[in-house]
Amino acid sequence: MTYLVLCDICQEDLPLERFLFYRCGHGYCDSCTPKITQRTCPMCRQKRDHEPHRVYLTPAATTVEEKGKALGLALDSIGPESSTKSTRNIGKRIKSFAEEVNVEQATADRLLNVAKEMDERIAPLFFQLQLEQHEKLALQEKVNQWLPRVKNAQKVEREVECLKGHLAEKQKALVHANEVNARQAVAIEKQRQEIDTLKDMISQQMGIISLRDAEVVQWKKNVEDEQMQTRLYKKKLKVLSKGLTQRKGNSDDNDDSLIVGPSSDKKPFTNSRNQARC
Repeated sequence: MTYLVLCDICQEDLPLERFLFYRCGHGYCDSCTPKITQRTCPMCRQKRDHEPHRVYLTPAATTVEEKGKALGLALDSIGPESSTKSTRNIGKRIKSFAEEVNVEQATADRLLNVAKEMDERIAPLFFQLQLEQHEKLALQEKVNQWLPRVKNAQKVEREVECLKGHLAEKQKALVHANEVNARQAVAIEKQRQEIDTLKDMISQQMGIISLRDAEVVQWKKNVEDEQMQTRLYKKKLKVLSKGLTQRKGNSDDNDDSLIVGPSSDKKPFTNSRNQARC
């Protein structure tokens, strides 16, 4: 059955499916709605701050045929999301439909049995399902409450892993530094041994140099002594030479050989020579 609705803009009677409604409650046909340029509703002048939408209505069944179709649609709509109240209402509608429809007793009994089965079996199942759904929602709420903690724990875990990585790098660098220090310690010990060897060699050389210095000092002393002896000898020679010169002069003045006389006077000459020799 098609329901006609009057459009207040074009004044035409059109099916409800062609109308778009605003939040204020007024609706216009799909031909006039796109042509509205003002920001308010043409009827009530309320502000249009949202997009229009369609309205879907399910009219109440008035005839037996319509009630039967509606009951069939209601039975098809039963699902896990259906409430216990809605399933019980469908059972009541089946009973009412069976009483209203003029059918055979066998058909009416089958309809009544269906309604009874819905009340006795299906409705409790849906009730249990709703309980489970409520429990699921409660668990979901707990999960939602725990989720930030889990994310925080995961974040902390990632930070710990990152710190472990940095620590491993630091430990690796420390091991490398220890190896370098060990090599340097070996090199330093080797250098120390070489320095000790050089010190010993220098000490030996210094001892030799000290001996050489002592020898040089002794040689210098010997040379000085020799020079002193030489100077003394020179002085003595000079004195002796001077003494000999003086004696020679004296002997020449008293030389009897220059005197003409007897040969017996030659003796003083001999004596003079002997004195000179002395």
